[in-house]
Amino acid sequence: MKTRVHETNLTGAGSRVPGAGSRVQGPESRVRGAEPSTAASTRDPGPRTPDPSPSRGPLGRVAVSTVCLMVLTSCTDLLTQSRSSSILLIERIAAGANERGYIASDVLTCQSGGINCSVVEDTARVTTRVALKDPGTAENAASPSPANFITITRYRVAYRREDGRNTPGVDVPYPWDGGTTFTTISGIQTNDFVIVRAVAKIEPPLLALRFGGGANYIATIGEVTFYGHDLAGQGLVAKGTIQIDFADWGP
Repeated sequence: MKTRVHETNLTGAGSRVPGAGSRVQGPESRVRGAEPSTAASTRDPGPRTPDPSPSRGPLGRVAVSTVCLMVLTSCTDLLTQSRSSSILLIERIAAGANERGYIASDVLTCQSGGINCSVVEDTARVTTRVALKDPGTAENAASPSPANFITITRYRVAYRREDGRNTPGVDVPYPWDGGTTFTTISGIQTNDFVIVRAVAKIEPPLLALRFGGGANYIATIGEVTFYGHDLAGQGLVAKGTIQIDFADWGP
């Protein structure tokens, strides 16, 4: 049994207060033209009335030009991101060395007997591989050169729920950015990284899950976006997901 602890001191002894709420005993099952022509009129149509359309005149042309510039800028950004001849493939995101396809995140970790409780970050392991946009032919397959190697320099983690309740700090933990550096060359590369920070477990909504409180259990999908570049300096982005279920799992 865990001991209820103060935020400023996560160690202590004693027994749990009866009625504080039952603990979750183990991870639950993983979830899951023109208008039609008319007869010509023989009457004088009279003086033409100026067209009030905002797309006419100097100001209208400026507005249209601005929109076009915005579109072109966005297209340019996309082209910049796609100039690399390499592609970073995420083969798998798993629960660290356990290699499970999901993470059972314990919001409060205690020693046997429910003493010396603390909050612990959760880690995951990503497996990546480099592919070429032009792989060549079956008879003459292309191989990655050093310029095709990809270095990851940072990542972003966000959490979402399948029921659509995704307000950070209320329904799910806050998204955050982390730093990591690893290079994927030819073949498979693995790298461990933090996917749930310890500080998230002393903030809502995870804080309320202690001792079986609050919603008792929060199921989320962790979305991890990796940012980096190939060795020719061209930027690359790759994204992967993993199931993350938060609760006070035990002991």
